[in-house]
Amino acid sequence: MQIIVLFATIGAGIYFLLFDRESPIAITIAALAPLGWAALFMLRFLAERKKKKIEREEQGPPTRKKFKDPNEFLEKKS
Repeated sequence: MQIIVLFATIGAGIYFLLFDRESPIAITIAALAPLGWAALFMLRFLAERKKKKIEREEQGPPTRKKFKDPNEFLEKKS
């Protein structure tokens, strides 16, 4: 999806800026293309965040590591 948007914005930008610079379409593309890219990356970020959240919920709460008292190791060796 992002590759298609990349080629579309680059192609449209080149076309309008080379052949018809003062057209309202060229100005609109130049103004909205960065906002479109920001929106695409934000959607991708939010989708990945939601996916990670669902994975964490499926795995359950993280188990804490239980540390043993060092004296227990000394007692076993003696």
